[in-house]
Amino acid sequence: MLKLSYACILALFSLSPTICLSQDNASNIELTRLTAASTKTVPTKVVIISKPLVLGGIERVLINMINALDPERIQLDLVLLGRVQEGPLEKELKRDIPIITFKEACQKQYDVAISYHQFLDPDIFLHHMQAHKKIQWIHGDMLEFHCPYNSEKKCKNIDLFVCVSKRVREVFVRLHPDLQEKSLVITNIIDSARIIQGAEIDSAQEIQRDGLLNVVTVSRLDFKKGLQTALKAHKRLDREGINFRWYLVGEGPERAVLMPRIQQYGLQNKFILLGGKKNPYPYIKKADLFVLPSRSEGYSTVLVEAKILKRPIITTDIGGAQEEIVSGKNGLIVPTTEDALFLGMKKMLLDSSLREQFALSLKNFEYDNTKSLQKIYQLLQEP
Repeated sequence: MLKLSYACILALFSLSPTICLSQDNASNIELTRLTAASTKTVPTKVVIISKPLVLGGIERVLINMINALDPERIQLDLVLLGRVQEGPLEKELKRDIPIITFKEACQKQYDVAISYHQFLDPDIFLHHMQAHKKIQWIHGDMLEFHCPYNSEKKCKNIDLFVCVSKRVREVFVRLHPDLQEKSLVITNIIDSARIIQGAEIDSAQEIQRDGLLNVVTVSRLDFKKGLQTALKAHKRLDREGINFRWYLVGEGPERAVLMPRIQQYGLQNKFILLGGKKNPYPYIKKADLFVLPSRSEGYSTVLVEAKILKRPIITTDIGGAQEEIVSGKNGLIVPTTEDALFLGMKKMLLDSSLREQFALSLKNFEYDNTKSLQKIYQLLQEP
């Protein structure tokens, strides 16, 4: 977890000097309170703008954050752009959050306005929302996707950029070095209890228990998730006589590319696309090996979920990987290449003691939201 720093006191644009941005480590800038807890007696009025709450990693961590916030401290409105009906994840909100239209939100006065989804144009609230503080959340590597705030014009009126991992912030600062002091890292809020309980609900009957090892990946079927690389690595392992089944939980446009190649490689009964699952946790729990082959991630929530469920893990070196995995200790991190994934998987599939070691190293692992939640309160409640 990130360490709080008291190294400096900097006035941050419109923020109070009671908030500090640490310069000890440019990749680890974070907020910290330098004065006593706020004596504010009325809740902070916050509006969050995002996309509809359908299946997706960003939507999931947004729900986790909302559920973790104290309603006596934070009064929330939610604007879901493009929403035409109740999204499947809305039922997971633990309290009644007003879901209002953008027009309604523009008629209100807020302390803080947050654009939570990285693909939304921040102009929608910069020039229309009435808020004292305006924040953009960044969930992904900006070198890997087009984002609407790449231009200086889009960035100059944003008070803060919240990056979900050190890697995400490093790329952001590389693209916008002049915005270094306006960016910080807050890792995602994770609901461990929901994950553990969800793993017990279903038996994941599709996963066979017949002596073959079962590898599981939970991912949207998208090019940046590295699934073509995964399939090529599987083909090479199969040709070397390393026999296992690889189950992919998720759906997306890459299915149309993967299906003919699965047939071409003769892996119809070994590289298995299960489709989207609202509850993927029983599948992760039944994995002999969990693999994250992504080409790019901001901060992989599913990587943390696999740790919470104590699975042996191999992951490519994406955002958050080195913050969650000590390679060779509690998992294996490999470069984002076919050769590296092939060699890493070969090592772990053939070495049962290594898989057992990684699983055992996670026996006492508990994901702690305390520091992230503290930073969010500081971010929202300081004037």
